[in-house]
Amino acid sequence: MIQLSILVFVILQTGVLCDDPCAERPVPGIEGGDVTLQLGQTEIEIRFISWTLLPNAGFIATTKPGRFIDNVSGRYVGRVSSAEDGSLHITDLTAGDQRSYVASIQRDGGEECLHFNLTVYKNLSPDDIQISHNVTSSDPCLVTLMCTVTVRDVTVTWGSIDSSDINVTGDVLYVPPSHVNFTYTCNARNPISDASKTVVPQQYCNTESPQNQGESDRHHLIIAGCTIIVVIIIVTGCLLWRRKRMKRKETATEIHTTYGQVADVQKPAENHYDSSERREESSVTVYSEVMPVQQRKPQKQENGKQNVQPAPETVYDLVRTVPVPK
Repeated sequence: MIQLSILVFVILQTGVLCDDPCAERPVPGIEGGDVTLQLGQTEIEIRFISWTLLPNAGFIATTKPGRFIDNVSGRYVGRVSSAEDGSLHITDLTAGDQRSYVASIQRDGGEECLHFNLTVYKNLSPDDIQISHNVTSSDPCLVTLMCTVTVRDVTVTWGSIDSSDINVTGDVLYVPPSHVNFTYTCNARNPISDASKTVVPQQYCNTESPQNQGESDRHHLIIAGCTIIVVIIIVTGCLLWRRKRMKRKETATEIHTTYGQVADVQKPAENHYDSSERREESSVTVYSEVMPVQQRKPQKQENGKQNVQPAPETVYDLVRTVPVPK
């Protein structure tokens, strides 16, 4: 109960006793990492340390020398611990941990306050760097490069391995035509990490001006669109032609089949065979009339009588042998 009363008193008095800006200590941290708010060596024995946040004096925990910690609150549960001298150790840092921390140190001879200004930085990578370009002229090629980083608290600089004579204003690099083949590097740095990305301006140079390049792109789009339309028309025409061809083929097949059936059923009226010659055999010979022999005109003999001519004869041709069912 006495300890809790002392703790409440310390919290209420934090804003009054710990307002000295000269006592503030900057502490860098990295996202996902950990940090220790170090108290430092002291000759006077420490009873306990009350850790709070500014500006709202939110309570965090109470520590004691010997790695003792108690009364951990809120989002710090499982993430804070006490060092051997009572310093506060925080793990799994996030951007939300970037705050001002106050250590109210209770000694036998009085109270001492320390301010810790924790800044949580991102571990930089080349993906955090974006290089944009602007071609103001194609002949000769004039290029400007801009390096931007989407992360806060970062310093950006330009450099080149080919020349120390570079023209930089802020984050913008101006590349003369004689240096477009040089390799330039954009460097991003914070107190915890650094990253870089290189570029060769020549890749942005071409024989066309930006206006002509835009017209060329539109021209290419028009050609591509027309090509697609032509291909669709050709494919559609081929499909229609193939469909008509299949219909014609099916119609011809039906006609051929029908004609064959009729030919097998009907027999010509001119076909004859002698019934007296029917035999008990398995087949009958069928003849087809070819042509009748023309009758000669009657000729007169010397005695004035006409010669009697025989009747016209019909010539037959062998067509096929028709099976006769028994």
